[in-house]
Amino acid sequence: WKAIGVKMGREAVIGVLMDASLREIRTVELEVASDMRNEGGYRTLLRRVLGILGSEDVSAVGLSVSGIVEKGIVLESPMLNLRNVDFRDELSSFKAYKVMGDVNSLAVYESMKYGGSNFVVINYGLGIGAGSFKDGRFEDLPIGHIVVERDGEECYCGKRGCLETVASDYANLKSFTRGSFSIKEFVEYEHERYSEKLRELWRLSRSGDEGVREHYRRSIDYMSLVVGNLIQIFKPSKVVVYGEGASEWMVSEIEGKVREIFPTHEAEILFREEIDAFEKGAAYAAVIEAIRGGVLP
Repeated sequence: WKAIGVKMGREAVIGVLMDASLREIRTVELEVASDMRNEGGYRTLLRRVLGILGSEDVSAVGLSVSGIVEKGIVLESPMLNLRNVDFRDELSSFKAYKVMGDVNSLAVYESMKYGGSNFVVINYGLGIGAGSFKDGRFEDLPIGHIVVERDGEECYCGKRGCLETVASDYANLKSFTRGSFSIKEFVEYEHERYSEKLRELWRLSRSGDEGVREHYRRSIDYMSLVVGNLIQIFKPSKVVVYGEGASEWMVSEIEGKVREIFPTHEAEILFREEIDAFEKGAAYAAVIEAIRGGVLP
């Protein structure tokens, strides 16, 4: 048998076909044009990905979606312009399927590949998401929209001073370009207006360019406080940071600042480079669902 994991993101819908050993066989990536960033568009792209990768021996499909997902329903995803969407029609032809939030899929991936029964995962990039995984249970932690500046910029969620307004890729890019755009404009037009500069910023950051680090200082300060407080509350053995916007040096600096502010904590703070963790985590979750349901031995 085979399994498919799909990541539904703002810029692309990516599918990975995996064999029974959960090794990658094939990957397909379809770009999300601005006019496709809606329910109809994402349904079309999902069907295309499943049509390319699907076959009779595919028994399980996992779908990882940016946003809030409960009981398989995408309740809200401002980044994807989705609200109360059920993808059951696209998935129900397979023996088993699982729809989950993107941070949840990271938690499954981290648990399956690296182990651990008590940890926090963070997805850092255009948005900032987090989740706590303890004894097989996952809890979504929407840290991107906790208020850290009472009179700060109005966020696309409607509140003011959310973490994403001061510590996400939006904040880093705005500093890097010395731009005057708002987070609402960034979220709406990121792919069309800002993607080229954003990729340049990512490239320089990952290369360890010293000059680009100044544009991350504010984000690192805020993320250090938030990560430290998460450790105080949830007492995880590790905090693991994923995401295109993160890098090894950035996470290392966050760890150093957390140790300065919270000197007694014992959690590791780690960076994972795997960019396909979302798809593979969703596929793992779907396979687990299939085994529990008796579809797979």
